Amino acid sequence: MRISMALLLLLAVLGCSSEIQTATTSADAAGDQVQQAQTATPAPSDPGVPARVGVWKPVTADLGGAKLPDSVIQGMTLTLTAETYEATIADGQETDKGTYKLDENANPKRITITSTDGPNPGKIQLAIYEIKDASSLRICYDLTGQEFPREFKSEQGTQLFLVDYQRQKKPQVKETTPK
Repeated sequence: MRISMALLLLLAVLGCSSEIQTATTSADAAGDQVQQAQTATPAPSDPGVPARVGVWKPVTADLGGAKLPDSVIQGMTLTLTAETYEATIADGQETDKGTYKLDENANPKRITITSTDGPNPGKIQLAIYEIKDASSLRICYDLTGQEFPREFKSEQGTQLFLVDYQRQKKPQVKETTPK
């Protein structure tokens, strides 16, 4: 169930609207409570690195007004560079890569996402985003690809996907001394 639900979520995130209803129905039935991850770290300390750059894990996710189960969101990861993204589902078993462009003058701020590698190359997603603090990122995607969401809500009967992400720690590298 976990992999099939994760695959449906990936398709939904990438805009395959026929799978959205199935994912929403499964999420409604699951009703799992999501616990906030405890791995947040501050934003990059290099002043030249944008605050959004890093590895992000969802803490909560709503699709069409229904909370996604914890078992699904735990397998999701979003990695952002200054201009590219990589979204993985099911602990890396499904991957979508691409580019994004920001409109920081819009209110709320907008992000246009273009898939270049994965199940939907060329597919464009429209979203709004906010960086709430150094370790919190919120994105609301319009999975129809028709227009930017107006607010950070995912209401029943819509194809809005609202995700609250938390920044992840960089893995600790142990230094070894040759013997």
